[in-house]
Amino acid sequence: MLTLTLGFAMQLLLLISLLLLLPLPGFSRELRQPYRYDRYDGNPGQNQPRNLERN
Repeated sequence: MLTLTLGFAMQLLLLISLLLLLPLPGFSRELRQPYRYDRYDGNPGQNQPRNLERN
């Protein structure tokens, strides 16, 4: 019974540590560059400025 609870605690700690390693979406990138609304797709963190073709 002790090994079951110890294994459960180890899995829980591993899951929490892996979740802490994942960056929040749009958080780390917004510190480097400000919000850009070049493409209105609702996610300003992934918006890159487009190279517009000239006529």
